[in-house]
Amino acid sequence: MEEKNLLRCQSDQKSQEIHQLQEELKTAKQFLKETQNYAEEMKKKSLSQEIQLEKKEAEIRDLEGKNQDLTEELEKVQSELQLKQAEIAHLQNLSAAELACLKKEIVNIKAEQKKLQEQLNNSLQENEQLSKEHTSLGEEHTWKTRCPQGYGGSLRKKSVQLSEPHTLCCTVFQYVRLTVTD
Repeated sequence: MEEKNLLRCQSDQKSQEIHQLQEELKTAKQFLKETQNYAEEMKKKSLSQEIQLEKKEAEIRDLEGKNQDLTEELEKVQSELQLKQAEIAHLQNLSAAELACLKKEIVNIKAEQKKLQEQLNNSLQENEQLSKEHTSLGEEHTWKTRCPQGYGGSLRKKSVQLSEPHTLCCTVFQYVRLTVTD
């Protein structure tokens, strides 16, 4: 019996060991399952993060492309702005030169106007003088018809020409006494 007890004792011990091992196996399986679940969860998170990372990288590439386009557009606008500024400066220089030229032309026109006014005044005075002479020639004409032999008179056209670009012709008929004899 002792052997039987010993065997039973060993059997109980083995049974306990088996039971303990089964408990450990159950705990290990549960831990393995939890670890697998955690690993699966981490794998899903990792996959999700990879997808988000790919999206972010695509967004970054898109933004870099847009940034490049905007940089090129900015350079183009800056270039156009520089051209416009140069054109404005050129036009300002031309305007200043044209203004100086116009001022000079105004001075020349005023001088020419003054000269023409003087010539006009001279012509008016000459016309007045000629009118007086014409009146006196009318008297001489009466005298000439009475004494046609000693007097010769002719009618001559006189023109006054002014400088370019303005031309003023003032035509005056003047009696000029060519010869008078007693």
